[in-house]
Amino acid sequence: MDNIKPYDGDSSTLNKFINRCESIFNSYKNLNDAELNQHILESIQEKLIDKAEIMVGNRAELTDWNSLKTALIQSFSDRRDLDCLIQELTRTHPDKHENIIAFGNRLQLLRSNVVQRISNDTTLTRQKKLCHISYIDKTALNTFIAGCSGTLKNNIHIKKPTSLEDAMAYVIEFENFERLYGKCYSDFNKSQKPNFNSPPNSFNNNQQNQFNSRNNHFNHSNNSNNFKPPSNFATCNPYNNNYNNNFGNQQPSQSKFEWKSQPINIQTRNVPPR
Repeated sequence: MDNIKPYDGDSSTLNKFINRCESIFNSYKNLNDAELNQHILESIQEKLIDKAEIMVGNRAELTDWNSLKTALIQSFSDRRDLDCLIQELTRTHPDKHENIIAFGNRLQLLRSNVVQRISNDTTLTRQKKLCHISYIDKTALNTFIAGCSGTLKNNIHIKKPTSLEDAMAYVIEFENFERLYGKCYSDFNKSQKPNFNSPPNSFNNNQQNQFNSRNNHFNHSNNSNNFKPPSNFATCNPYNNNYNNNFGNQQPSQSKFEWKSQPINIQTRNVPPR
């Protein structure tokens, strides 16, 4: 009984649990020992835990193995047919924010359900079972590749894995390489920052000398014309005395200019008679 692991009601491990239990009953079936069979049944009931213990293990009417097995199948078996399981394997895709490796693990469980259903089908020969299982393996691989994106998907196509496990191993290798290469590239960029410092002093000195020479030439050309501003230039310049800082904001004057009236002097002149 130590070879039988406890069963918690998981549908994916139900067939394995039932097969292990039946193998033990078949080993002692020829003895026709009712007391031994009852002891084996009680030992199997002790293996039921969690949900399986609540729903099946506490039922007193289950007094033999056949009734216990029927109750387990009715309570925890997957009632979906094979076509439905295959469609679920084919159409599944990564959930939002789901890691691609977690998606691969989920595909492994879905593939296991389909393979288990094929293996338990008594109407199929061994050769047909192997053919169906090979097709399911390829379907799981194609679904996993379709769930990848970008450069990873292209690299997996180039790698040409033969199974879902090979593709998942390559994804782990690719992610480790990207993580290591990305860290090295980030460190390289930090150590290779562009230098935007000022140019050397010799360059600045040359530019300053050229500016001074041009300025001296301009001053010399102005002085050669013997032009001298008047001594009262600063005082007579209207912009120095009457500069208004609020010129842009100055409001127009409201007063109107009026002409002063002046008398008109009209001189008379003598007109000759006609």
